[in-house]
Amino acid sequence: MNTRNPTVSHRFPRHGFHRRQHGGETVEFALLALPFLLMVFAIIDVGLAVFNQGVVNHAASVAARQGSLFWLDPGNYSTTDPLGNVRVREQSMISAVQLYNDNILINLGGNTLSPLNIDMPGAALAPNSGAQPNRVWNRLAGSQATVPLTFQHDFMVTSALGILSDYTMDTNTRLNTEFE
Repeated sequence: MNTRNPTVSHRFPRHGFHRRQHGGETVEFALLALPFLLMVFAIIDVGLAVFNQGVVNHAASVAARQGSLFWLDPGNYSTTDPLGNVRVREQSMISAVQLYNDNILINLGGNTLSPLNIDMPGAALAPNSGAQPNRVWNRLAGSQATVPLTFQHDFMVTSALGILSDYTMDTNTRLNTEFE
């Protein structure tokens, strides 16, 4: 004798309750994966911006350090004018900035780290020093090497979403010269 109720067996098929839900996991994954991936890439994007800000700050401090050091000019050495014997070359500061721009900065937008106006307040331009970026300063006692830098970081993911656009990083570092 068969005591099986046909209506009950129709509601509970052998394969369980999930027979009509094929593809439900795929739809849930598609709905959750996109916001999750956008959040992960936005975190990476902001992390790159923080890293680049640190590189910009450090590049300015290294360039200012190069400007605070000096060298003696043997071609124009004078025993009567010891302050006129020491020199600082602007090109050494720019080379330090270019080193950080070329080798350390993570630059996906094609922008470059650019020194705005390197200056040596308190120093004097050496005779025949030339123009930027080949200027040479002397009489360095009590002067400061001033290096302002700017860099424009392009956000990839967040600018595409309209959350964050480009961010300009500015820094200005001053160091006293080591000449007494």
